[in-house]
Amino acid sequence: MTNERIEPDSGKKTETIWSVGFIKLFCIGLLFSTSMNMQNSLMPVYTDSFHVSAATVGVITSIFAISALLIRPVAGPSMDYFRREQLLRVSLAALAVSFVGYGFSTSIAMAAVARVLHGAAFGVAMPLTMVMASTTLPESKMSSGIGVYSMTQALATAIGPALGLWLVDRIGFSRTFFALAGVLLTATLATFSLQPDQSARSADFKIKLDRIFVPSLLYPICVSILGATAFASVNSFIILYGRLRGVESVGLYFTANAIALILSRIVIGRIAEKYGIDKVLIPCLIVFAFSFILIANANSLPMFILCGVVAAFGFGGVSPLLTAMCMQLVPKTNRGAASNTHAIGMDLGIFLGGALTGAIVTGFQKVTGSEAQGYIFMYYTMIIPVILALLVFIRIRKSVLASIKENAHS
Repeated sequence: MTNERIEPDSGKKTETIWSVGFIKLFCIGLLFSTSMNMQNSLMPVYTDSFHVSAATVGVITSIFAISALLIRPVAGPSMDYFRREQLLRVSLAALAVSFVGYGFSTSIAMAAVARVLHGAAFGVAMPLTMVMASTTLPESKMSSGIGVYSMTQALATAIGPALGLWLVDRIGFSRTFFALAGVLLTATLATFSLQPDQSARSADFKIKLDRIFVPSLLYPICVSILGATAFASVNSFIILYGRLRGVESVGLYFTANAIALILSRIVIGRIAEKYGIDKVLIPCLIVFAFSFILIANANSLPMFILCGVVAAFGFGGVSPLLTAMCMQLVPKTNRGAASNTHAIGMDLGIFLGGALTGAIVTGFQKVTGSEAQGYIFMYYTMIIPVILALLVFIRIRKSVLASIKENAHS
């Protein structure tokens, strides 16, 4: 993929993230992320429409993560061997098929099957778009570039959840999922505009540990796992929790979060490039922990909107910083495996978070007789993994910074 740079009249090269390839990937990523965010906000309500418990909602969420995780042994080597634009095309098409499956589902079992395909296709597409974006970026702009590319998720979060819920209210679940499949088909067709991937690729396709998981990223991935575990509680249950608290239009949480994310991704990435990732990641983790205190005490729409804004500067900052960190800790030829490793951490966290939080809510509800109290207790407990993530990063901070500096000069 070409990596174009804008040159001033003086003839001096100016590094920029806005190459043609980056812009095309940004547009594809926006379509991809919009469909994902619309679906994510619908999933708890969609699953609940089959009249199942909160624990079952958590299990269905976890099926997605398990499926995404199981595809990793193939996804990592594939990203470093096959032409990436072709692999992206196939994964986006598979996502469209899974959404058609949701639309035709008449039972929780059928929805679970669609969820398996959804997770597997997402398990390839998500890290693949990140590594493709990284190859278009200059090394000095990696943190801000990944942050800007991650704005596709922020913009999608601004319009996706509210639009998804609005569509369901008017045309029902099936037609909404069919419409989302159409969005993904559009993204699939857009991949034909991408230039053939010219990145250095592996000489052969082998499912080996070092092409699936980068051992040197073990501790950074622990931070990802712990952060994603806590984040899963928001993504899976915030709509149901808000309705239990008697709050209408709780989908505006996602809109507020997305608008704040657009600002946070720009500001946080630039600060990280100027002062170092550690100077930003630590405060972001502290803010992330504080956001759960706010969520547990939210009982009005303004409070939920405030929670969305605060969360944008919490995990909304943590996630792209960890992605950029993983890319900077490995050689360019190993970035497919690095992206895959980071995705494994996110998958494990979402799996643990989905299963654990649903069980906590159901268990505490049995004790107190109040489902709302179950959610409140669960959100307080999610502070624990964030604090653990903070302690892990503080422990590895110096070695991470040294490795990033070493790779930058190699």
